[in-house]
Amino acid sequence: MSKKASSVQHDLKCQQKYFHEIWNRQKTFELRIDDRNYQVGDFVLLNEYDSRGRTGQKIYAQIKYVLREAGQFGLMPGYCIFSITILQQIQ
Repeated sequence: MSKKASSVQHDLKCQQKYFHEIWNRQKTFELRIDDRNYQVGDFVLLNEYDSRGRTGQKIYAQIKYVLREAGQFGLMPGYCIFSITILQQIQ
């Protein structure tokens, strides 16, 4: 899969439980509503959220693969799964 010419940064909310799994490198993917046209090479800034709101911790990562085929692996239409590589952890 080729990288597109200009990458986009997506600022995303991430629930605390999943954020910590990504932070600890146990979870290397995201299942998201496909409303932002996520592409290989794009960057994501995951903002940790708890019951009070943003915690201030962030993960800066790059999208390495995007799966969009509805019906594959139970993926519903309008959703995608993308894999990420962590570039920076911000406390």
